[in-house]
Order: sequence, then C-alpha cells, then structure tokens
Amino acid sequence: MATKDILYSTLEKIMEQETDGLKRKHAFLDYAEQFDGIERGSIGASVSVPVAVREHGAITFGDTGYEATNDAVSSTLENASFNWGFVSGPIAISEKEALANQGNLAILDVYEARIRNVMDLLGRKLNSQFLADTEGISASKFNSLYGETSGVTTGFLEGKAKASQVNSVGGLSKSTYNVPGWTNAWASASGAFGTNGLDAMSSIVTQITSVHMGDRPVHCIIASEAAFKLYKKTLQVNERYMAADKALDGGRLDLMFGGAPIACDLALTQAGWTNDDIFSMYFINFEGVKLHYQPGGEFVLKEMGYANQSVVRTHRIIVGGQLIAKHLGSLGVLTNGNA
Repeated sequence: MATKDILYSTLEKIMEQETDGLKRKHAFLDYAEQFDGIERGSIGASVSVPVAVREHGAITFGDTGYEATNDAVSSTLENASFNWGFVSGPIAISEKEALANQGNLAILDVYEARIRNVMDLLGRKLNSQFLADTEGISASKFNSLYGETSGVTTGFLEGKAKASQVNSVGGLSKSTYNVPGWTNAWASASGAFGTNGLDAMSSIVTQITSVHMGDRPVHCIIASEAAFKLYKKTLQVNERYMAADKALDGGRLDLMFGGAPIACDLALTQAGWTNDDIFSMYFINFEGVKLHYQPGGEFVLKEMGYANQSVVRTHRIIVGGQLIAKHLGSLGVLTNGNA
C-alpha cells in the first residue's frame, strides 16, 4: 500500500486536476478565471470593500472661464462588508475497504473516484448558490447574484428598475445609496423572448455601458438553458458552417452578443420562479463582482484522520471565500426570458 506521504501528494495532484476541470464545467467559474474575476490572499474576519456611493464634488460649466467655481467636496466612499463563506465535503474509506484494495494503484483508484464525486457535488452546489441562491444566504454561507428570493433581501441583483431596488449588499442598502454604481441594470423579456428578447438584451448592455468600470462593458453572459436556446434560435438564419477537416479546436465554443460570450448554465433553471423572478441571463463585468478565496481556502484537501469511534479514514475538501460586490452598475439581469 502507498505510504502516507506518497498517497497524500498523489491526492493533491488529483485535486489540482479536478479543480481545473471544475472551472470548465461551470461557465461562471471559467469566465471568472479568464477575466480576472478571482482574488486571492485576504485575511481577517471579513472582507471590506470601498464603494463609491456619492459624487465627490460639483462640476462648474463656464462661459468666460472667470466664473466662481463650486469647490465643495464630500467623501465618496462607504465600506461594504462581507463575511466569509465556508463549505466542506468529506472523503472517507474504511480500513476494511483499504485491506480489500491493497496495492498502490487500487487504493488510489478508490480515493480518486471519491474525490471526483465530492468535487462534482461541491462545484454544483457552489455554482448554484452563486447564480440562484439555492442554499440560502446567511452569515456563514456564500453570497449570490440572485436577489429575488422571498424573505431574503441581500442578493446582489434585482429584477426591477433601478429606482425600485431595495436590497442590502454588504450592509449598504440600494434604497439608501440609489446611485449608478450600486444599482444593477435590468430589462424584462415579458415572457416573449422572440418579440422582446434582443431589445431587452441591448437595453441592458446600454445601461451597463453608461456606467461600467474597467475596459469593457460586459465580460460574459450566463444564460438559462431555455433562454440560451431561444437566443440561438434567433441567430439560426445567420449560422455558417465549415468542413469538419477545417474546424479548429478552440476549447469552449460560445455564442456572442455585443462582443461578450454567452454560455448556458442549468443552475438558472429553478422550479418556482415566475414572471420577473425568472432570471434568464446575467450580464457580468468582473470589475463589478469578484470571487474571493481565503489563503488555503481554494478547494483544499485536508489531512487524513479517523472518524469518531470508527476505523474509517477521512479527508475533507474545504472552500473558504466569498462572492463580493464592488460595482453593481457593471452588472445586469434579463428576467422572464425563458419563453
């Protein structure tokens, strides 16, 4: 049987491969890595983000250039504070199983299968929480882009006009700080994507373009399966094909809108969502939202031990971090676009 050191180093290698694979499975994690949407290394009980919620000073237009100027200024910043989220998943093998699978390759095959199983479930759970608040937001859980959950008013994005947005994000209320940087873009397809979908998408991009941070308005668009199919259908007459021997292998092949890739995600297919509670597409600029990992908290495999009062060896995969908002005006949502 493999020694503990050899076993653990091999398991860490498997973890690296599975973590990379996890990002390929889920578009949000994949694009976050591509477009600098991941931050690492912060420590402390929470993460604090300075947010511009008011104008610093007045602008004076002059006719002659000798007019008196308004030099009154104020602080522009408030701090949004986010508690860290934490999630873990166990990996276990009994001594009986270990004896039945003696030999380096046999025992590693058992561990590898279980790591893949736990990582797959952990990835799906985290991704669904980020996109659909399926786990429910609390002080110890990860935040969500979805802000229409009944009874919870801390999701980042809302399916309503800017003036009507009221959620509290990082402790800063949108109703108190109803400014371009702290209210998200929104448009509804009104349950008729074929008629309203493209116009609504264009409206969202226009809203983001007028206030966004960074070098481009939208880095990516995450769509529900239904909305993705409907968008693809509208483009069908313009599709072009090439011979199979001329095709290039470029990895993920995405549709585009306004220069931003669109990928579908099953997490946006949720029972119980109705009307504008249906979030059909997220328009994401990663200058506005970040996935922040704590040191030692990015899909880490912890040391082996024994489960209480048993002969079961255990490892544990942990994730510590948080989804944090920096500039909600750089984000948008298309609602009611699944039909």
